[in-house]
Amino acid sequence: MLTSKFAGAGAAAVGAATAAVVLVLGATGASAEQGPAPVQSQARAFSVGGMLVSYDSDAVSSRGDDDPQRSFVASADLSKLGVGLSTGALTAEARGHQAQTTVADLKLLTVLQMQNVRTWCNGADGGSAGLDFTRGSLLGKTFAVPASHQELGNSTLIKVELDTVTRDKGSISAKGVVITLLGGNDPARTLTPTEKELGKGLAGLLGAPAKAQNATTVGSLLGALGVSAGAPGDPVLQVTVGAVSCALEDAPAKDEPTTTAVPTTDEDEPVAPATPVTLQTAPTPEVVPYRLGVTG
Repeated sequence: MLTSKFAGAGAAAVGAATAAVVLVLGATGASAEQGPAPVQSQARAFSVGGMLVSYDSDAVSSRGDDDPQRSFVASADLSKLGVGLSTGALTAEARGHQAQTTVADLKLLTVLQMQNVRTWCNGADGGSAGLDFTRGSLLGKTFAVPASHQELGNSTLIKVELDTVTRDKGSISAKGVVITLLGGNDPARTLTPTEKELGKGLAGLLGAPAKAQNATTVGSLLGALGVSAGAPGDPVLQVTVGAVSCALEDAPAKDEPTTTAVPTTDEDEPVAPATPVTLQTAPTPEVVPYRLGVTG
């Protein structure tokens, strides 16, 4: 978890730290040849993709504890692009092996609403990552922070995934909330009563004409919304709230033996401490001259 001290770092402090790193890298020819340190953490607060619109908030990445990075955006409003989707303040922070994003408010009209969404990761102690928020509701029904990955919604017209954590050999990544609308549907399939109600919300979300509210099939709904079915799996709209990645900190292997250095002299060979010494293999004692001062 990022500390409050880092989370409150100003742009000037970030710029100064970055400038210091640049000066160090350029100080000697050897440093320049080695190139920049590998990225240790990355964060992006908000992104939208699909067949309708594309939008990404700024991403930040850090190459070490002395290279903190922070991005802040007051709000994101896609209504001008024909999508009824808006957010409150967005932040993305990265420092060393830690990263986090926060989104104050997320609103997809009456379809989905969430408050204080925080996605984070930490590369220490084998790596950890997760999602926090204070309140969430889908189609008017509230939901709580999940203990692990969870999918919400009982319709193929909308899918909400919470707390998606992935690991590989050297890093841990997390996506806080991923909302997929109308992805990979069969145009000829008849809408269920629940999906018809959802279609009304989607019509408002996408600024579609009122006839979308009377659609009876997936294809007719898509047509009323002014989009094509696309290839299977292609979402009409996909929103990702919080995406972070942290490199794992180096740690010794669990099975690696721990050894202790043994002092030696010119006459003695080092003794491996891992093997118990018996009387039969003990070396012959040698007298080492050493004088103590006499007092009294």
